[in-house]
Amino acid sequence: MIWYSLGLVAAFVAFSAIIKWHRWSSRFELSFFVLGAVIIALALTRYFPRRVVTGIAIVLLGWGLLNASINRYRSLIPFGRWQSAYGSRAQMYFSYNMDYLAPSYIAAAEEVNKTRCANVGIDAYTPLPDPEIERSPDSFFTYPILALIHADGRKRTAWFAGVHTLATRYAERQPHPAACAVICLDCAKAPAKWDEYRSFPNHAVFENAVVFTSADRSAP
Repeated sequence: MIWYSLGLVAAFVAFSAIIKWHRWSSRFELSFFVLGAVIIALALTRYFPRRVVTGIAIVLLGWGLLNASINRYRSLIPFGRWQSAYGSRAQMYFSYNMDYLAPSYIAAAEEVNKTRCANVGIDAYTPLPDPEIERSPDSFFTYPILALIHADGRKRTAWFAGVHTLATRYAERQPHPAACAVICLDCAKAPAKWDEYRSFPNHAVFENAVVFTSADRSAP
C-alpha cells in the first residue's frame, strides 16, 4: 500500500507538471479520486469500528444520491430555477452556464445539417489577445457543435479550421478533403475571417457565429 500511495502521488505530480491548469481539469482528476478511494477504504476498515465505517458509507451514499438528484445543471428533480435533466438533448449540451450560446450554436448546426456537406471545418476564432485566452472564450466551447452536426467520422468529419499557429505542422500528418462548410464562431464582426472564407458562395449569420457553405443545400 505504501508503494501504491507513492505511485498515486507521483502520478498526480506528473499530471500537474504536464497538463496546464484549466477549469476542466477535474474530469482528468477523476481517476486519482477513484484510485485514492482504495487507500481511504483500507484505512477506514483497519482503524475504525465497523459501525463507524457503515455510518460513513451511508452518509456518503446519501450525499451522493442527493447531489445526483438535485444539482444546478441536470437536476433529476425539478427544483426552482435550476436546469432539469428533462430538456431537449440539444439544450443539455449547454447546461453548464453556457445556455446563452444555445440559440446561435443550434441554428448554426442546423444550417450545416441542411446541406450534403460531409467535411466541416470549425474555426474557434477569438479576438482576445494571447494573455487573455486562458479565460477560455466562448468560441473554444466547440463540443456541442461536434455533437449537433453528428461529426462521428463516418457520416460527417470535422476538424479545426483557420489555425495559423505552430500547430499547423501537425495537419500534414492527418490530411483531409477540403471543407465544404465552415462554422466560424465569434466571426461575425471579424473582417479578416470574412476575407479568409470569401471563396464560399453562401453564408449565414447567427449572432456572432457565421456558417460558410459551398455544398448543395438539400439535406441528405
